[in-house]
Amino acid sequence: MTLRVVLEYDDVVNSWAAYCPELPGINSCGATLEEASTVNLQ
Repeated sequence: MTLRVVLEYDDVVNSWAAYCPELPGINSCGATLEEASTVNLQ
C-alpha cells in the first residue's frame, strides 16, 4: 500500500510539517525535513 505524505515548510515558525491526507489525524512536525518526514511518522 502506498500513501502520500505532504510536506510543508512554515517560514513563520521555521519548521516543517508533514501529514498523510488518506489517514486523518496522522501528522507530524520537526525542525528539519528529515525529522518531520521520517522520525515522527514511523
